[in-house]
Amino acid sequence: MNELKLPFYVQLVVVLLGISLFILFLVEAGAILRPLLYAVFFALLLHPLCTRFERWKLSRTLSALFCVLIPSSIIGAVLFFISSQFSTFSDSLPVLQDKINLVSGNMMYFLETKLHVTNDKLMNYLNDSVVKLLDQSGTIVSYTVTRISSSFISFFLFSIYLFFTLYYRRECKQFILDIFQHQRRGLVEGILTKIQLMVRSYVTGVLIVVVIVGVLNSLGLLILGVEYAIFFGLLASILNLIPYIGILIGALVTMLFALITKESIWPSISAGLIFLGVHLLEANVITPKIVGSKVNLNPFSAVLGLIIWHAIWGISGMVLAIPLVAMFKIICDAVDPLKPIGALLGKSRSR
Repeated sequence: MNELKLPFYVQLVVVLLGISLFILFLVEAGAILRPLLYAVFFALLLHPLCTRFERWKLSRTLSALFCVLIPSSIIGAVLFFISSQFSTFSDSLPVLQDKINLVSGNMMYFLETKLHVTNDKLMNYLNDSVVKLLDQSGTIVSYTVTRISSSFISFFLFSIYLFFTLYYRRECKQFILDIFQHQRRGLVEGILTKIQLMVRSYVTGVLIVVVIVGVLNSLGLLILGVEYAIFFGLLASILNLIPYIGILIGALVTMLFALITKESIWPSISAGLIFLGVHLLEANVITPKIVGSKVNLNPFSAVLGLIIWHAIWGISGMVLAIPLVAMFKIICDAVDPLKPIGALLGKSRSR
């Protein structure tokens, strides 16, 4: 039987159409797929612990349940700490309000004397801004409540997905192997093993890096005498989960707070220098030593992955981008027709 060979432009249209439909599916099903992917990553991380629980004669249900409680407890402790810090922060709002008024007064004086911007123009601009903000306050409150509700729903789905992924982990692996022909099962099993090792190394390393960076940031801010140093240090380390961008956001927030609460500008500048130094130490020493070469991506593919997954899933997509691109690279390295793509995504080999 003669095979039907389509022209190249027809094949290209079919491929692009398939990619477009796949991206559309990811966007529309993001509320379901995002917590599922987080659950799969944590299941790969907790797989050895769950297996050990079963070797200790615990049932599959209890083993999976205990493994679900571990990340849930950690996330709950972090959320409790953040909420307690926000509560303490709200108690000091009157003092901060006075300092904000003082800083704004100094800025208005600077604009009047140096840039010749009159106080009336500034007040009119501020009044217009306040009116616009009040007009949009209902939308802002509604959006905030929606996001908080969505976060709780996602966390609930994550817990359910994690439990069932751990409980049915053997069946899921066997299902993936049964999809492919018998002669390809060895290749598929090798890919699954490499993905499991990569995800386990990446997630464990990232969590350790978050703790180390949080401690270093907090110590630096404590030395400078910045209020809520532990909170801002931990916040910056968590935001560091968003590569290249998160540390910048955490540094700017902390510098702005230091500028408002301190009489001099130097604590704000010093805080920025501390974050810069910790980031350079993390990027060049801590992360390479802890995470190692399991995620073998070049900077261009990492940044491109961040942009693409941010366009698809927003901030969650940026957090998931690096392991997802690394998983894709592992698949490309194992499949002969896709090896050029894997070589393009990986780091260049020194000659």
